[in-house]
Amino acid sequence: MAVGFGIINAGAWLFLVGIADFNCFPIGVGIAVMRYHLLDIDVVINRALVYGSLTAVLVLVYFGSLAATQTIFQTSPANRGFRTFS
Repeated sequence: MAVGFGIINAGAWLFLVGIADFNCFPIGVGIAVMRYHLLDIDVVINRALVYGSLTAVLVLVYFGSLAATQTIFQTSPANRGFRTFS
């Protein structure tokens, strides 16, 4: 038996009001933080963007060097597999 906080068949409006409440609070907090410069958020956003882009560049360099190394040291198709001494 499903229990929905004591409300049975409340309708779609209750669902929509719940979604609106759920989404409006974080949006309102974000607007307040940006408008009144709370938590010195400009520095946090700046550092997040710088470190995020630096991480992306390092990942690209790593996988690029990995692909280049595999291409350089790739064996010929005839030499792939195990060697047999018979």
